[in-house]
Amino acid sequence: MTNPELNLSSHLDAAYGRTMDALYYANLLARHARDAMTNLSPEPGKPSFVLDFRTSNSDIPPLARTQFGIEVARYGLILALAHFDRFVLDLAVLDGLVSALVASHGQLAVADAMAFESRVRTVRKNQSVAEELHKLAGATNANVASGMVWFRGLYAIRNCLVHRGGIVGVQDKRLLEGVRWRRLALTLNGGELRGEPPLLIEEGGEIGVKLDDSSRSWSEGEGIVLSLEELQQMLYSLFQLAALLVQHLNVDFAGRLGLPLPTGPNLPTT
Repeated sequence: MTNPELNLSSHLDAAYGRTMDALYYANLLARHARDAMTNLSPEPGKPSFVLDFRTSNSDIPPLARTQFGIEVARYGLILALAHFDRFVLDLAVLDGLVSALVASHGQLAVADAMAFESRVRTVRKNQSVAEELHKLAGATNANVASGMVWFRGLYAIRNCLVHRGGIVGVQDKRLLEGVRWRRLALTLNGGELRGEPPLLIEEGGEIGVKLDDSSRSWSEGEGIVLSLEELQQMLYSLFQLAALLVQHLNVDFAGRLGLPLPTGPNLPTT
């Protein structure tokens, strides 16, 4: 999808690549935290003279140690969604540039494109990410619309973590009612394989992959605790949604600009 001065597909790929890096990074942080748990001391390292303060609560040191993996998993989701926000804004800029190209009959100078990008980022940076997703594809693509259900649920968890320290309040209606996200599982002869790889299986079985949705709800006053497996499923859900968005926009941009449909490897679908 090439304009003499703008290759939209390459920009879509770059935005997608940055987001995949962020999701992988968040996943690795949580995995490192899990593996480090058994080696954590009550108070690590040497205290700083300036920051060597104490409280009268003796429960704090063991709590910080035992909660370490939980807090990193929470942060992993917050970090992943922050990068997903940026990803959606990048796509919104490209969508706006396509509209400008259509309006100008394919003639848009680099300087004009850069000025247009700056305006779009300024105007749209404070808009709802879910609303932006709906504008980009949720209103027209059924797969993306399904993915937005996962996104809204994960963002509801993020809001509770950021604004209420992970303690579910009455305003966290989605969490009280239940949220969903995408889950990938391996099967053997139709039954789900559980446990961590490598898995030992008997010869002659049929291995498959299935996709379904996980769901979970919290009670008011309950603290949000995410297992490593749950976090990985949530990151996979974001990966799926990002792939679907890029797949949709590649075709959409080509159609709006009157260009041949893009070719390449198939992206995951729901």
